[in-house]
Formats: sequence, structure tokens, C-alpha cells
Amino acid sequence: MVAALQDDRVAEETADLLYHLLVLLEERGVPTEEVARILDERHR
Repeated sequence: MVAALQDDRVAEETADLLYHLLVLLEERGVPTEEVARILDERHR
């Protein structure tokens, strides 16, 4: 993420981060819907 702040690769770095988070969620059996629900609850 630090690299993204230093140049114009914000989209590429974000894509990498999201990919790895999705892999982690899959490995742990956490559905993306659960993450969405938590985010929704935090922003009410």
C-alpha cells in the first residue's frame, strides 16, 4: 500500500490487496456477504 502512495499505481496495488483479502476469506470460510453486513452495520 505504501508503494501506491508514492506513484500512480493505486488501482494496481488496491487490486492486489483485494485479491489477497478474498483468498484469505475463502480459506477461512468467511462469506463476502458477512463482510458486507458488518460494513453496513458500521455505517448506520
